[in-house]
Amino acid sequence: MPHQILSMEKYNKRQLWLLLIKRLNHFVHNGHILSVINIFFDELVKEILAGNEIRIINFGTFSIKDLKGKRFRDIVSKKIALSKSTKALRFKVSRNLSKYLSDRYYEQMKNSVMQCKKE
Repeated sequence: MPHQILSMEKYNKRQLWLLLIKRLNHFVHNGHILSVINIFFDELVKEILAGNEIRIINFGTFSIKDLKGKRFRDIVSKKIALSKSTKALRFKVSRNLSKYLSDRYYEQMKNSVMQCKKE
């Protein structure tokens, strides 16, 4: 089972930076950690916008999917129209992370049931 670094909360760059500083026990200079985080996210965004698939081992895969235009009824002109096709960011969880999350969820549910039985 992998180390638990992040909880299920959302983190911005600053919160991630502070968390990494704490986890590394100030072993690496704060500015270096922030630089690595900024470079990582900048490169991630650049590759995604270029249409490349990004695979992070034991985490998952980011990709861009082309979505077809949808038919809809224009209420002003009373005609059926077709919306523009768009692109959407997709994320597929890796097997290891999926198993870890499902095991963790199972344990939480089991503990919850045990607490209910005690009461």
